[in-house]
Amino acid sequence: MLAIAYVGLIIFIVFFEISRKKFNKNLDYLTFFHVIFVLLYPMPAFFMEANFEHSVSKLLYNYELCKPNEQTAIAIFTGYFFIILGFYSQSAKNLANNILIESRSHKIVIRYAICLLIISFLSIQIYSSQYGGFLDALSKTILIRSNAVESGNLVFFKHFISTCFFASYILGSFIFFKINNEYQGFRTSIFIFSVLISIIGSFLRAGRTDLVYYIVNFFCAYTVKGRKISLFFLITILSFIILFVLYGKPFFFSLSGIPNGFDDVIEKFNGALKDPSANSEFSFFDFIGSFSYPVNSLNAALNTEYEWRLFIDWIYGVISFVPSMIFNIEKPKQVNQNNTFYLMGNVDYDIPPALLAYGIYCMSWVGLIIVCFGFGWLGRYLQTILSNHMHQIIWMPGLYIATAQVWVDFQVSGSPGTYMQTNFWYLVSIALLISFVIKFSVSPRNNHSERENVRISH
Repeated sequence: MLAIAYVGLIIFIVFFEISRKKFNKNLDYLTFFHVIFVLLYPMPAFFMEANFEHSVSKLLYNYELCKPNEQTAIAIFTGYFFIILGFYSQSAKNLANNILIESRSHKIVIRYAICLLIISFLSIQIYSSQYGGFLDALSKTILIRSNAVESGNLVFFKHFISTCFFASYILGSFIFFKINNEYQGFRTSIFIFSVLISIIGSFLRAGRTDLVYYIVNFFCAYTVKGRKISLFFLITILSFIILFVLYGKPFFFSLSGIPNGFDDVIEKFNGALKDPSANSEFSFFDFIGSFSYPVNSLNAALNTEYEWRLFIDWIYGVISFVPSMIFNIEKPKQVNQNNTFYLMGNVDYDIPPALLAYGIYCMSWVGLIIVCFGFGWLGRYLQTILSNHMHQIIWMPGLYIATAQVWVDFQVSGSPGTYMQTNFWYLVSIALLISFVIKFSVSPRNNHSERENVRISH
């Protein structure tokens, strides 16, 4: 019966997404949310309930604790309802319509982007130095990611590397949406450099998701600006993403051959492809299993006894940035560590709770409602502010999509500490943007036409 309910929710989301009015004809923030929500909750929950080919044994982490039940279904439906309620809250839209953003001159914006590139470039150099240099760090990316290589205090600079992403989004806007040819050659050169730094930064972090998000941003930014996407361009991007997702691990493994030359890199890549463990047949249930942790975490949150966290993890998240080796402080356990312990009985690695379980951990069902409504409300608030200036500020499409990605990322994480560390580059970039590039003002406006008359300096 519950399996049918989950199928019904998926069908409802699909029809709702197709029929509803969007800011852009193709996508908006709720589109991003819907795609991720279906992957994280109703889809894995359905296969847990349906138990096709004993799929439940592949999707559940702890059968006794995580066995699906009516509570889980109620939490998923309740969470979705309050997210939608928050997203369509009139107060979010009204408050956002009062915010007016002015951009400084194009020269200042370009200087800001260059500043982010310098921060990223220096961070790459400083971060790599603790591993023996850039090439050595690049060759050890897999070992560093798995904590098999000891890291020093300089690992903190890893958080600044991805500021090059934001710089690239800004510079790309001047290339793809150019309004004049002034300094276009210089802008193109800096943009190409930003792309190279962004790719290198992604390799250093051994993150396939980072590079996929980076590419998707340009595609979506071009789309929301109202530009037409050719079928060839779309197929090319999708093909690259699929290939990188499938062969990303062998590729990052092959980087360990860098110290021995390019031939060794190729040899290690081919060896990784021939590895039986890397070439096992594709399993649909293994694929679904990679998205099953939110349902497992939700079951654990609903069936485990603990003290409410009362949103304290946002403070713990800030504390997590303090270098413990310098200040010699003991950092408190965050929600993802507790969630892992409830699920697996150990904390050798982290299992993020995702959005709904985080709400339950905070204040049970009341926490679920507060977190979900607040999440939806914030998404609509941010979307309205940025979309109101989409056609007035040339670099707004890149910021609009980057903000959507960061917003929806909390749905995936549900751990404030992990969330802030993962998106620290965005927080730094936004802080500098607000300080030096844009001006905010609050001015009540009754209709969009008034806003269109505002002249933004370029």
